[in-house]
Amino acid sequence: MSDPSKKPTAEFDHFVEGYDEKIGPLIKLTGDGREYYAENRVQLLKNKLQNLGHSSAKIMDYGCGTGIALSYLKRILAPEIIYGVDPSSLSIEDAQKENPGPEFVLSTLENYQPKGELDLVFCNGVVHHIPLNQRDRAATYVLESLKPGGIFALWDYNTYNPAIKLGMALSPVDRDAIPISVNQSKALLVKNGFQLISTSFAFFFPKFLSPLRVLDPLLEKVPIGAQYLVLAKRP
Repeated sequence: MSDPSKKPTAEFDHFVEGYDEKIGPLIKLTGDGREYYAENRVQLLKNKLQNLGHSSAKIMDYGCGTGIALSYLKRILAPEIIYGVDPSSLSIEDAQKENPGPEFVLSTLENYQPKGELDLVFCNGVVHHIPLNQRDRAATYVLESLKPGGIFALWDYNTYNPAIKLGMALSPVDRDAIPISVNQSKALLVKNGFQLISTSFAFFFPKFLSPLRVLDPLLEKVPIGAQYLVLAKRP
């Protein structure tokens, strides 16, 4: 598959400049910056992978955007190589400026052809931007990028959380998005050949309730967290 969707290309080229301000309403509801969530998503994923005994020498950030997760993937997961792919060429240009090291291989989606070589594909907040008729192709692209036993870590916004619904409605970046529930994400992956491993929820408390965040691990199966993580593998 080449480009799984042409629509996000123009859409996110348009949003690259001032992206932090455009996504602001969603972040302001929580009181934390984007970096807090970017780092903790990767740390939570690392904990899951360690419990599974899964090592990740070659990984991909699917829909990497301007690359906010790339440095955390490098520092926390310590892979040998990180591929970053995105439909937006302007986003890739920004990501390359911020992540110039030789371990980063960044390109548009159409310039990375799946080779069944990856141990892990990380994806955050991307699927709800992919048009419905392109989601099967996107899932297949990820599946074919993974080696057998490779894991897909799919993060997205939890549609059962009312604050998330409000934040997405107010954010210019998400205004035209089509939310995908945790059950829809699982169904999408199973339909396209993945085996499900686990589902968990995260980010239950905003910053002003941060002392309660010690409870997050106990709540990970309660479907009210701001985001969900679906882990699935290529058989």
